[in-house]
Amino acid sequence: MSEHFLRVAGDLLELALPIMVIALGSSWIVLRIGSIKLAKSARMFPAAFAILGGICGVIVGSSFESIIGGLITGVLGIVSGILSYAFAKESDADFKAAIPAMIMLLMINVLVGLSVGQSWKRKWEQYAAEVVEYRARLDQIWVPVNREYQTQILRRCLIQNPRYADAVKMCKYETLFPD
Repeated sequence: MSEHFLRVAGDLLELALPIMVIALGSSWIVLRIGSIKLAKSARMFPAAFAILGGICGVIVGSSFESIIGGLITGVLGIVSGILSYAFAKESDADFKAAIPAMIMLLMINVLVGLSVGQSWKRKWEQYAAEVVEYRARLDQIWVPVNREYQTQILRRCLIQNPRYADAVKMCKYETLFPD
């Protein structure tokens, strides 16, 4: 497998695994504590809302763009509206009993996702700061030192090859500093 694929897979595991584990675990706990019984066809609804909340939280928490918060707020508003409509509409009593749990799972997992996303964002901010520091050191220390070293080698080569034709042939940058 390629290094790029492994890096992406590692990043996905780092972001998605905590969200999935916490979403499924919190769904199981809330449904057990609330003694909520759902039909087989509806058993994945609470977990789906928990995962949706976690993913939305990660997106908002790790984003550097402010518009993402508004977008996710809209998505969560739509989902909450649909759940409220389902709660008000005449439907299965067991499903109605699960709706508050689904909203609670959605919100709890948004907070968890925000935490995971913020952690991810801090990691990238720290990396960016380290890159800036490295570039500053490179520009202020290593570039001048390297330039001085190359100048000294070129002077030595010009002294050793006083004839113009020899200097052109022997003192080329590519000859003195091969990659």
